[in-house]
Amino acid sequence: MTDEKLIAKVDYICQKYKVKNILKFRKMRGKENILPHLEEVIIPDNVTYIPEEAFYNLPRLRFVSFAANSQLRIIGARAFEGTGIRDIQIPASVERIERSAFADCTELTWVTFQANSRLRYIEERAFEGTKMLRTIILPNSVWEIGAHAFYNSNLIASIGLSSNLRTIGDFAFSRTNLNPHLVIPTGVEVIGEGAFANSTLRSIEFAGNRITTIQDRTFEGTRLRSITIPYSMCGDDNYEKTLFLI
Repeated sequence: MTDEKLIAKVDYICQKYKVKNILKFRKMRGKENILPHLEEVIIPDNVTYIPEEAFYNLPRLRFVSFAANSQLRIIGARAFEGTGIRDIQIPASVERIERSAFADCTELTWVTFQANSRLRYIEERAFEGTKMLRTIILPNSVWEIGAHAFYNSNLIASIGLSSNLRTIGDFAFSRTNLNPHLVIPTGVEVIGEGAFANSTLRSIEFAGNRITTIQDRTFEGTRLRSITIPYSMCGDDNYEKTLFLI
């Protein structure tokens, strides 16, 4: 297909577009009025990387799907920022969601992950400002949640944290409507500054004893009433302490 026909297909049909070369697709964005009404994108199985800002600020883009046996490994920075995506299933092959990849997707409600996910890193601001996001269950493969990753995603009613999670970044869940009771998984070692600040937490407990660092302002502005601190943070006492906060 020639570039002219490819442009015509996107510009005038503008309902379903199978991306065959995302790098070429990104370059096309610079041409005036090529993608104003794009609504649906199917990512083929041979795409391994969605580049930075590939679909940035396409508010009519509502449906993104991935071909069976997807080989996608990285969703690039700001790749879908500002789109109208409503729900998305992340392929099992994805290992990294880069910074602001889904930021300000204000209609995004559901995020799911295929079974046997290889996802390791959710970078800073990846889902910041997804104000309609209600449920997200992170796969057990996730090691790190970056700073502000879910900041101001204030309708989250249910979130499941990875059992292999090690680091929760600064303000990662600040200003979110979290389930009142949260269990921090066994492997978590560091919780960043303001990680749960101004959220709706009421109680929190630690499933394991690896935690070594809880930064400043982690629970600032919450409705927290109790917190069970593991013995790894209790000095020479070597036992868990439950603090009841007034």
